[in-house]
Amino acid sequence: MRSRLQESLDSQSFDTWVKPLGTAGIKDAQLILVAPNEAFGQVPDRFQFNRFLPHTVPSIRMIFGDGG
Repeated sequence: MRSRLQESLDSQSFDTWVKPLGTAGIKDAQLILVAPNEAFGQVPDRFQFNRFLPHTVPSIRMIFGDGG
């Protein structure tokens, strides 16, 4: 998904908003993304991450900071 996002976004948007995100796996059919802080909360919607998800993982859940 990351490489497809990088191809679809300009480098500044990718470096600022996507590159800092980490993944914590998949749980209950959700891709769990780890973001540095709550300012990243709307990133998946803003950049339409759902269009790059497989059908078996229909949604994204965000956690912030240390996972709390």
